[in-house]
Order: sequence, then structure tokens, then C-alpha cells
Amino acid sequence: EDFDGDGVCDIWESPADVFASIANYLKGYGWNATQRWGREVKVSSETSQRIAAEVAQRTGTCRATREMNGPLRLEEWQRLGVRTLEGSPLPKADFQASLVSGSTRHFLVYDNYDVLLSYNCAHAYALGVGLLSDRVAGGQ
Repeated sequence: EDFDGDGVCDIWESPADVFASIANYLKGYGWNATQRWGREVKVSSETSQRIAAEVAQRTGTCRATREMNGPLRLEEWQRLGVRTLEGSPLPKADFQASLVSGSTRHFLVYDNYDVLLSYNCAHAYALGVGLLSDRVAGGQ
């Protein structure tokens, strides 16, 4: 996509064209600009054990997808003991989320996260993009 207005789509030398091309790709795969990609959450060791016993891993061809639990409605994650980073209840919203767990950090991720994985099937990539976009936007 020619975003810098020079009449040439140059995804190798023009940062504006690179980012416009990526944005166009993500939009084509279902990116919803009105929704978040996900959020970091608190998961106690007891909650982790409960999740391992009760919530199936996802399936799919993408290894990162198969490493996630869910998806479940936010109220189900709440029932299992997942909380915001501040320890408060999860927001009341009518959509599903999957859980991505690392060794020390946990994230509830939404449909936009799957769109990021369709571009690059790696949690390091998708989490990096999500967390950086929150910082750029002034979020947590």
C-alpha cells in the first residue's frame, strides 16, 4: 500500500508503506479496531491448577494457538479465579478470551490476538506487538 504518497508501494524502504501494508493485512484477517488485543491478568497457582484441570488447550495448525487455553467467556475466567492485574474482577463483557501463560506472566487474549498470530504464529511476536501498541497508545 502506498501510504507515503510517492506513487510507489515500497515495503522495503518506506516505513509508512510497511506499516500501511501490515495494517491492511491485519484488517483483511479480521482486525477489529474497536476491540483490544488482550490484557495481562493475575493467575494464582491455585487458579493455574484449576485451569489445567478444567480448560482444554486450543487446537489448530499454529503452535502458539495450541499452547493457549480456552476460549471461554470472561465470566468463566472470572469463576476460575482469573483477575485483573490489580486483583479486581474482570470486566463484564460479552465475548470470549483465551489464556496465554508464560513462566511468570499471564494474558487473556481476544480475537485480535488471533489476527496477530495469523501474521506471525509466535507468542513473542503477538505479545510484543500488543504490549508495544498499549504503550504507544498510553495504556498500561
